[in-house]
Amino acid sequence: LQPAAPAYDSAAAGAEPLPGRQFRAEPQLATKPAQEAPAPETSRPAEISLPTATSPPSTSGQLTSTALPSDAPLVSESPAVTVSLRPRSTNFDVDLVVAAFSEDVSWVEPMLKRVKPGAELRLYCKGPKIQDERCLRIENYGGEEYAYLTHIIHFYDELAPITVFSLGSIFNRDWGWLKCRKLNFVLSQIDTPEKRANFSGFVTMAHQAPDSFMEFEGYFELKSYRNHAGGQNMPACRASLKPLDKWFKEFIEGVPIEHARHTGVLYNPIFAVSKERIHRFPKSTYEKLHREILRCTEKKYEGVAEAGHFLERAWKPMFETYRPAAFKCAGHFGQKKGDPMCCNQKGTIGLPWTICKEERPTCSGLIDGSGWGTCMPADLGHREDECPVEVMSLAPKSK
Repeated sequence: LQPAAPAYDSAAAGAEPLPGRQFRAEPQLATKPAQEAPAPETSRPAEISLPTATSPPSTSGQLTSTALPSDAPLVSESPAVTVSLRPRSTNFDVDLVVAAFSEDVSWVEPMLKRVKPGAELRLYCKGPKIQDERCLRIENYGGEEYAYLTHIIHFYDELAPITVFSLGSIFNRDWGWLKCRKLNFVLSQIDTPEKRANFSGFVTMAHQAPDSFMEFEGYFELKSYRNHAGGQNMPACRASLKPLDKWFKEFIEGVPIEHARHTGVLYNPIFAVSKERIHRFPKSTYEKLHREILRCTEKKYEGVAEAGHFLERAWKPMFETYRPAAFKCAGHFGQKKGDPMCCNQKGTIGLPWTICKEERPTCSGLIDGSGWGTCMPADLGHREDECPVEVMSLAPKSK
């Protein structure tokens, strides 16, 4: 048996979209090619050389973006955007960046409290629907990626040592409070000074469990969408390049596709990343991505810009470390083909190369039918995978 792709990556009619980006649409995908076994570890590079930032200092107090070059295939005019954001007001070494639209964000306080001695909130409110004095007002363009890029570009030279990026919809109950569990897991990895001192530089919960592995599917493209399961197909705002692998090569310079295939992707982009990892790329990289997102600003394309879905799949390959032995898995070191799958899952191991090797012997995060696991060190420790009771108690009553 092999884990299947998540529901919203299925072109099957009536499939329920996975909760994720604001205004998450249900993608209609290209045909998936036959799966091949990966190349042997000996053929993989031992080290990936990522770009070094060389961008000039930012203009204090402003974020300005201009249109793409005239030969870029435009869907609509890319507006020039200027926004003034107040500077950071604390010396905490963690920023919590939240991309919100109309959600109840009362979950912020209990989540922030677990970070000791504290963290600074940067609440990006897209449009006027949230009336909160903490709001940093930005236009309602794209999904969460517009807020994330706005923060990175604007504060490129003044980033906190660690930034946690989160969706605003943490109270969403779908998939067992999935988004809340994701954010809580990420915070559990950096919530004390000792953990932050040993922070690897990037952490996320890619899908339904800590250490879950989701494929980088280079053939992915978003041609049309449905606002809900069974709804009418509508054309999506297409990216300037497609499918995903061609777009990735153009916009995420210096990161080989081999690296992306090895690290996999994340869905529902909630993650923590160090300033140094963000600075692997010059500010011009984020500005280029920002212009790409601004190609699709018409109201009918809210949340269904193909480039936004591409960038969702690019965050993990951008910031994750290449570890040759940390590959996708279904079994622990010492198991063999035909043995029961790890992680209390039903079924048996069908592919020998999905069994972990001795240097990272523990397969963690496998959920059969949803995603692979990842080979992890033997001393894995506790993996916190729950939504805190105090957060769930604040959630609005479900209708």
